[in-house]
Amino acid sequence: MPVVNAKRYVGKWWLPETPAQAVGGVLEVDFQSSRLRLELTDELQVEAGRADEPIPLIHGAANGRHVTLIECTQANGGQITIAQVMTTTEVFRPRIALVGVHLDQPDDAIFDGFQTSLTGLTAWADRSGLDFEQWVGNGETSERWRMTVNWTDAVRTELDEPPETMELFWSISSNGPKTTRSETRYRTTERVVLRLGAESPLPWNGFLDRSRAVQDLVTIATQTPSRVMECKLLINTDRPIPKPYEVDLFYDGIGLSNDDDDDDRTLRPLFTLNDVDFATLIRDWLSLRDKIGMPLAVLLGLDYVSGGAYQNRLFNAGSAAEGFHTALFPDSNGLAPDKHSAVVRQVTRALFYFLKDDRNWALIRIKDNRPGLKDRLVELVTKADTEAVTKLLTDVDTWAKWLKNARNAIGHLNTGELEKKVPLEEARYRLEYVTRALLHLVILAELGISSEKQREVVRDNWQYSADRFGFAVKASQDSSSTA
Repeated sequence: MPVVNAKRYVGKWWLPETPAQAVGGVLEVDFQSSRLRLELTDELQVEAGRADEPIPLIHGAANGRHVTLIECTQANGGQITIAQVMTTTEVFRPRIALVGVHLDQPDDAIFDGFQTSLTGLTAWADRSGLDFEQWVGNGETSERWRMTVNWTDAVRTELDEPPETMELFWSISSNGPKTTRSETRYRTTERVVLRLGAESPLPWNGFLDRSRAVQDLVTIATQTPSRVMECKLLINTDRPIPKPYEVDLFYDGIGLSNDDDDDDRTLRPLFTLNDVDFATLIRDWLSLRDKIGMPLAVLLGLDYVSGGAYQNRLFNAGSAAEGFHTALFPDSNGLAPDKHSAVVRQVTRALFYFLKDDRNWALIRIKDNRPGLKDRLVELVTKADTEAVTKLLTDVDTWAKWLKNARNAIGHLNTGELEKKVPLEEARYRLEYVTRALLHLVILAELGISSEKQREVVRDNWQYSADRFGFAVKASQDSSSTA
């Protein structure tokens, strides 16, 4: 089956205030580049003085559906050609496309729910409504397989703020029978879908933060970037059999993945829904996500985007580790608070008589009572299981020293300092990987994943890189002892 990398909506397009001045055109949703492109066969009649500003809303009717485009910026590609006749084309880059509805304002709160399919979500859920059993038919000797469908109940939890509900439900669809000259084929597909619900209607983007939180969790759990396959906004209806009206949502940068992009690799999640209670996990994950904040986003940036210069990745991993410590050990001190206060008083008194011009510079530094970066890294690993950490890092002190030196050398742009402080190439190459794995291990521990499971994760997922890093650690220790 050929891969479809784009979807096209052909129809007419106009500004909400001038519906009679519609022009023909095509909206293209590019799955590969995650970009939206609207090409028109004529100019939109924009008010004078606003031609260079983004257009808040463009309405359309395409492929039999209403379309709303939000924040449309004029792009290169349009042209005016004068020959036998004058023809005009115009190109816009919408940021958001809603297929199935016309909004009066970009922030109209009319959506009651949201659902999305994410790559990795079905594997992470690790449950099925399909049962397969081996059986022998009446009087037959050959073994056969029988499939039965047992509808799996959705797992659901309540949230503290809008949207108020989150659930995973199992969608099972079948195609067939399709009879060829030699056989009859049946195809059954099962997918786990995330659905969010709101007690009061929300705008189109009111569900995205919670959806992205689940996408990030699946990325961490599966060790593979989770991609969005589809997004639908839901509007409740008054039908006798309740079924929400669905509005397709596309937005620039969503990272859409086509079904055909999903390869045949078997995912081996670090943990699944069989290891944790869904409601407890989501509550703890949302709380942890808010607590760590930007450092978690930096770590996820390394998870979602592979490749790039190892120096950049190493610096980001070190910065994320420092941020994790700040968030998880907010009361960590280099000196006991009373002792630190005494030092500050003594130094302040001395500065009053002597370094008056440099007093502020000195006071800023002595008032910082955080431990040194190496000590903070050593403290951070105590969040995870000790045996799992040792299997991953071999020697915590060496890892912390190397990461501190690497982060400072790269951050201060000291040419040659990284190679001097971390002289083994294997260590520099593996340092980012084991640091990222360590931060994932800390996340698992914070989410209540057992020590036994943490050790299993290191053994089954990171053992090769852990061993290679361990060889570098031991080689460095051997060279130091013989020096």
